[in-house]
Amino acid sequence: MSALVVVTGLLLGLWVLLRGSAEPGQLLLGLLVAGLASRIAVERVRRRLGPQLRPWAPQAGPAARLGDVLGRLWSLLRWLQRLVVDIVVANFRIAALVADPRRRPQPVRVELPLTLESPLGIYLLAATISLTPGTLTVDLVHGGSRRLLVHAIDRSELAAGSALSAPDAAAWASAVKARYEAPLLEVFR
Repeated sequence: MSALVVVTGLLLGLWVLLRGSAEPGQLLLGLLVAGLASRIAVERVRRRLGPQLRPWAPQAGPAARLGDVLGRLWSLLRWLQRLVVDIVVANFRIAALVADPRRRPQPVRVELPLTLESPLGIYLLAATISLTPGTLTVDLVHGGSRRLLVHAIDRSELAAGSALSAPDAAAWASAVKARYEAPLLEVFR
């Protein structure tokens, strides 16, 4: 299944959830918007990263392929569960930061080295970081090794709750790699 189909399907599902309607007109409009947005996003990622280095083409029998697909699906569900929990926790932390007039945010930029090679995997990791309140993926840096440039609204965001408690940028990058990139590596190996 191509990355374009996956991203279009995800965006269409998000459209239906946000609109609260599955009427034919809304589905058609959502499909057009999702198709255009995913085409732009996927093409931009492909231009930046080049062709996918290792496409998935299992050589084993049907039982092994089913096991492989189920294992990848489990990893994807684990990643999604972690993302949802971390989004909720980050919302409360950002609300506390904004509500406290004595706290002055200390913005910070962090480089996150990548092990992922799949353009869709890198896209999902960048989206994961950007979806979590308080952090934003700014750029994909090439040159020797691929790295994501991440902006955090406050240094305290580098200690993203108990799941990603990290005293500094290097420890935060290591925690993000373990928490988010590892399951995506299992999906896009």
